[in-house]
Amino acid sequence: MSTKITLTNSSGSAAQLILYHAFDCYPGDSDTGTGTSSNGSVSCVSDNVTANGAATLKLTPLTGGSKFVEEYFDQLWSDIAAQGRFSDTVEPTDHDTAEGLAWPVTVPANGSVTVQFTTDLLFTQ
Repeated sequence: MSTKITLTNSSGSAAQLILYHAFDCYPGDSDTGTGTSSNGSVSCVSDNVTANGAATLKLTPLTGGSKFVEEYFDQLWSDIAAQGRFSDTVEPTDHDTAEGLAWPVTVPANGSVTVQFTTDLLFTQ
């Protein structure tokens, strides 16, 4: 699924912010698993492996400049609450999974900025 988010600034001065897209993962009827990444994409991989493989939730940025993270769900929400930048890292050990993308964005005065990404549910072997 492709998603496009447009931020519009109607003020007379530029606005700097970090735009986050993140979620607690629960693929394959399992709250636990591991993280993987490749070429700027990040994934939560379920530890519940079936004949179809392991359910995997994958976020792929289509707009440059993003950072990703896959980590323990409570750490992800703490990072966002602290308005932290993501670290382009994943947690490779079994844990309660969550993942996200973050873009540092400057929205110009009386202008807009658009960010795009895809979310996919895959089965990996």
